[in-house]
Amino acid sequence: MRALEETGRAASYRRSIFANVSVVFTAAVEDRIIAENPCRARSVRALSLDGRKVKPWSVERVMAMHEAVPDVYQEMVSLGAGCGLRQGEIFGLALEDIDFLGGTVHVVRQIKLIRGVQAIFGPPKGGKERNVPLPETVSFALAAHITKHPPVEVTLPWKAPDGPPVTAALLFVNARSQSLHRFRFNRSVWRPALTSAGIPLGRENGMHALRHFYASVLLDAGESNQGSERVPRSPRPELHAPHVHAPDAEQRGTHPGRRRPGLPEPERYRRRPRCGARGNMTP
Repeated sequence: MRALEETGRAASYRRSIFANVSVVFTAAVEDRIIAENPCRARSVRALSLDGRKVKPWSVERVMAMHEAVPDVYQEMVSLGAGCGLRQGEIFGLALEDIDFLGGTVHVVRQIKLIRGVQAIFGPPKGGKERNVPLPETVSFALAAHITKHPPVEVTLPWKAPDGPPVTAALLFVNARSQSLHRFRFNRSVWRPALTSAGIPLGRENGMHALRHFYASVLLDAGESNQGSERVPRSPRPELHAPHVHAPDAEQRGTHPGRRRPGLPEPERYRRRPRCGARGNMTP
């Protein structure tokens, strides 16, 4: 368990592994293969869940990160803080997932790593697709990003390394026009940006901090946000940084279900180049 802790895995994940291993040992005891379950020894302590509450970032910290991240990745901050997307969902976001006219982001895939190496497309966490309101400021920022950095078609297997190939026009890729690798991105882009913005390094300041900020905005706006019970209310009611604000009533009523997204200026965005010049990129 100490070795797992050193990997930085979440306490809930390590607790789950401990419980599963204990079940195996219990079965071995019942089958008289071993005498006792070592997980129940007095010297072994079961992991307890981390009871610390999440402290969401301030608007100033979000804006500082937006400026510190290389230009080609800046709108990742907008998507995380303004739409609540997870890192893998941002990496897997494609042009066809954005309904500019309806003000909605269709979260239908994420990029996952198998054994920390092989990148694949997969459904969002829990296998649940969802529609997220797209704030107008984030919409404008994404439109500008797409104009400056055209989406790149990337093909990856679906769900498993030997799964069927799926192609998507990704908004964010590396310098080689390939899908982003979580560990490399965190090491060469996110952590240097944290240092540049004066934010301490650490798990609590990973990209997921943007999602916590998004949850705090929803709570301040009186919105229900499933899974945000552990996120405290922010002391500031005016959480309206550029590209970041809670959806208004009109946006909340525009979820289009499964209809295909509409795009602004279709002729302009119809082309999906496979490669091209990509400035300020890091693998």
